[in-house]
Amino acid sequence: MLDLEHCYGIKKLKADLDFSKKSAIAIYAPNGAMKSSLAKTFQDIADEENSGDRIFKDRINKRVVTDEKGTALPPEKALWSCFLTRKRSVTARRRPLCW
Repeated sequence: MLDLEHCYGIKKLKADLDFSKKSAIAIYAPNGAMKSSLAKTFQDIADEENSGDRIFKDRINKRVVTDEKGTALPPEKALWSCFLTRKRSVTARRRPLCW
């Protein structure tokens, strides 16, 4: 479950992601839809840092990311593998969610 408020421009996001049939979910949206803010929030989890609003720093944020049992997402699970495509080669490497 995602329950976020005032995390890098995300005013409020509450969603249940179903991983019962899949091990990954793609988030595809137009520019300005807060994908980078979501990625930065997951990066904060991986780095064990607090999230917040970049502009309105005095806003109280909420960051709850749990599994189906209500267990908080551990930092080591907030990372993913990505493939970087370049003109002549594809490189696989372990990277943080936000780059």
